[in-house]
Amino acid sequence: MREITHLGEESAPLSGYFYDPERKRTTQKKLWSVTGCAQLESFLLAPWAARRRQDFLELLDRLSPSIDQLSAAIEQEEEKRSEVLHLMTHPGVGPLTALAFVLIVGTPERFPSGKQLGSSKGVK
Repeated sequence: MREITHLGEESAPLSGYFYDPERKRTTQKKLWSVTGCAQLESFLLAPWAARRRQDFLELLDRLSPSIDQLSAAIEQEEEKRSEVLHLMTHPGVGPLTALAFVLIVGTPERFPSGKQLGSSKGVK
């Protein structure tokens, strides 16, 4: 096993899990899969870093059931709203982003422009 000192190193196997320059997007889900967690656990780290990693993985195990329940609730709600399904046809827009947009913005037709929509929500 080799020691990982900086996750941004090109030679670090984890670097592809955080940002894939060829796809220009993050690939975080691979890291939290069973295989990704096993690979994460296999890296030799300094004692305190290893302890932080173990604490984090234990927290992830405890939170996973709650995350699964919330994900199921989002999926149920997205099926009820056609606007959410329509927004999800755009690349990079998933169920959570689409549902949040629909719930926060409401009817987008009430805004004459995107600029007014943004300023109503505090975006400059």
